[in-house]
Amino acid sequence: MSHSLPPAWRVLSRVRFIHALVLTSGLALSSSLAPASASQVANGTFVFDHAPRLVGASTTQPASFVSGGTYQFTLTLPQDAGAPLQAVTISQPANAAKMQFAPAQSQAIANGAIVPISAIGGATDDSLTIAFEQPIQPGSTVTISLLVDRNPGLGGIYLFGVTAYPVGDSTNGLFLGYGRVTLFNQRG
Repeated sequence: MSHSLPPAWRVLSRVRFIHALVLTSGLALSSSLAPASASQVANGTFVFDHAPRLVGASTTQPASFVSGGTYQFTLTLPQDAGAPLQAVTISQPANAAKMQFAPAQSQAIANGAIVPISAIGGATDDSLTIAFEQPIQPGSTVTISLLVDRNPGLGGIYLFGVTAYPVGDSTNGLFLGYGRVTLFNQRG
């Protein structure tokens, strides 16, 4: 991996590799398996001392086939997390249909202030990784807002896997669980 890339792109490259490795190997960590050791383990990998928590997932337009909805994912980073939050990956497992997020319209707000996003990668039908320009500090709450052009035509429960990545040159993402959003069938 080239170190001539900007730091945010190096993080995204590692994040995508780790995320792909987790998905292809069928491994996933739950928040109940959060590391309880130091912020940097013996092999040099940075981890959270105490896991961030996915506290909610919602949409501003909860009906199927409606335009202009925003999907929001809220995480809290405990005061004793041991490391700031650098990036978050939101993935879509086998849902009835896939959301087509507009990465350029993404926004993050932490503790009431807009947090600049340094890079967005992996913008595929399956996942999107958001790297923050300034890491989110322990004790903070952050909400990531992702705009969609149009909700899918099928109502139902949609699941979104959320993985958090601490700051560090070598990091392992921590799978926080699934955000659950319900879309109601549009009647017309």
